[in-house]
Amino acid sequence: MRFLIDDIEANGEAGPEWPLGEADGPAEMEGLQEAIATPVIAGIRPAPLKAEEITRALGSDGQCRFIRAVNADPILVTDGAGNGVAKISGSLVNFTSQDTVTSGGVLSADGGQFTLAPGDADGEDATLLFELTGETPLTVGFTGYWTCNG
Repeated sequence: MRFLIDDIEANGEAGPEWPLGEADGPAEMEGLQEAIATPVIAGIRPAPLKAEEITRALGSDGQCRFIRAVNADPILVTDGAGNGVAKISGSLVNFTSQDTVTSGGVLSADGGQFTLAPGDADGEDATLLFELTGETPLTVGFTGYWTCNG
């Protein structure tokens, strides 16, 4: 929300919001292109991940997490080895990086990427940009908390 407020102050309002929606059933593992081809329009932005979904996608509970608010579920989790997961349009999507991204960086999937700036020493004021890079580009940004264990 803070990212949106900062962006509105800098660039003005974008216009009316689209209706929100939720996917039915458990999230499936898919590539980014398959995930964004689904009809869950509001789900194109990263959605909160459940612990079971993180473990299923990464094989562990992850090392680093981006959360939008204190005590919220994460919207991006990485394993410390360059692998990450996010829920996009109701599907679990794996993202990869050449680096660990513990102190920021870019995680990519076919057709999109996350760019992370970790914020201050406590992980506050971290910025996460989600960008679709295909024929219909889209950028969604968040300000939140980036924390890593170990």
